[in-house]
Amino acid sequence: MFLSPILAVPIQLLTLLALSSLGPWSLRSASADESWAKTPEGRLIVDLKRTRVGLPVLAADASRSAMVSSVQLYFPGPPLDILSVKDLMTKPEESRRHIAESKYVSLVVSGGQKDDWFYDLVDGVVRVGSVGLQSGVDANCDSWKHTYRDSRNKSLDSSADRYGWISQGAVFIKFLDNSKRNESRYRAVNCDLFFGGCRMTVCRNNLTASFNFNGTGKRGGFRQPIDVSIFDGAIRFATEKLDELLLDQKADLTYGPDE
Repeated sequence: MFLSPILAVPIQLLTLLALSSLGPWSLRSASADESWAKTPEGRLIVDLKRTRVGLPVLAADASRSAMVSSVQLYFPGPPLDILSVKDLMTKPEESRRHIAESKYVSLVVSGGQKDDWFYDLVDGVVRVGSVGLQSGVDANCDSWKHTYRDSRNKSLDSSADRYGWISQGAVFIKFLDNSKRNESRYRAVNCDLFFGGCRMTVCRNNLTASFNFNGTGKRGGFRQPIDVSIFDGAIRFATEKLDELLLDQKADLTYGPDE
């Protein structure tokens, strides 16, 4: 069975891989259509170090550089490299080699335009901003697991709000079986209480799944209170998208009592 939430991809200058040699092109007409297997829906099937994913081919990405593409593959640096679906389709063999030779690969899919594969707008406000998967050891997620477990232990005897969430400062815990908390699996969300951004990150068996979302439900969540009423809807949307990306397993965005 699979793991859970999302990748901490640092915001920094990215060195684009072979970008200067790509030239003008179209996603629809790329010759790499014959170089990658596809799902029935037309997504590219890519093996991210023993994890098969189906990458959406978004029309909007045809005119975007790798740095602002909706679908991005990150590789360890320095410098940090990045590939888009556009790169995969124009240079498939080089892309496969790059994936095979890297210690780990991080996949990030960001919110696209209306009617694209990934679009989560609720009441005019972007809710889930991105989902991600990472193959290989994720030190950042391993660190968060300890924080989540500590918050879970502190929550065992705490009262939940009407949505089932328990606040432990910047970390929020929800037990799936509230009547048997000691034995129950649980969800953990960490939020930036100043800027309003929230995140779920779950890792096991060298695979991390994660997603980022607006925890305030308001445009420009700066100094706005966290609104836990939107958590469950955001989790459902992100899980659905992660399940679509993962071709051989399902996303489990929970932790067990002993993890």
